[in-house]
Amino acid sequence: MQELTRQIMEKTGISEEQARISIETTAAYLKQKMPESFGGQIDHMLAGGTLSEGMKKSLHTAAMDARDRMEDLMSDLGQKTNEAMDKVRDSLEDLFHRKKKD
Repeated sequence: MQELTRQIMEKTGISEEQARISIETTAAYLKQKMPESFGGQIDHMLAGGTLSEGMKKSLHTAAMDARDRMEDLMSDLGQKTNEAMDKVRDSLEDLFHRKKKD
């Protein structure tokens, strides 16, 4: 944000504080008008990064979150499958034990 602040000060003749407030106000306005996922991109660019770097970071974070959720889902699915198989096994054992007694 320092580079942008400096450029605004040079081109407009306003103080550093005024330039900073103007940047923060503009950033807040843009964040309100854009999808939430772009808020991080705006902050990243104001910190001196590029949009593509910010997008890569966001996509990486989203991919890691998706992976974690998928791992949790697969773990839950495995547990539910085991529980279902145990019930089927128990039911079959009960059925065969009853038939043997008859």
